[in-house]
Amino acid sequence: GHPHGLWRTYAEDGSPLDEITYVGGLEDGPAVRYHATGGVRERGSYVRGKPVGTWEFFHSNGQVAETGEHHPDGSGGRFGWWKAFAADGTALP
Repeated sequence: GHPHGLWRTYAEDGSPLDEITYVGGLEDGPAVRYHATGGVRERGSYVRGKPVGTWEFFHSNGQVAETGEHHPDGSGGRFGWWKAFAADGTALP
């Protein structure tokens, strides 16, 4: 069978690796992946296996590393302006 519903995977030590929603074996819904330290590494949503809408990526210290939008046409491509930040929160060019 294919994954369906919310799937959580864990490292051998029990720390979370990710929480991803599946429909018919494809990512479809909210998704969160974690750093080995336990903090959120990335957060966004999928539709039929493609990233859509706003996605955020984080440094291991919890600061935002990058944020932006994936194309609303469902292609999964990046759309518009993406913002990147150093680990101290300083905006990068």
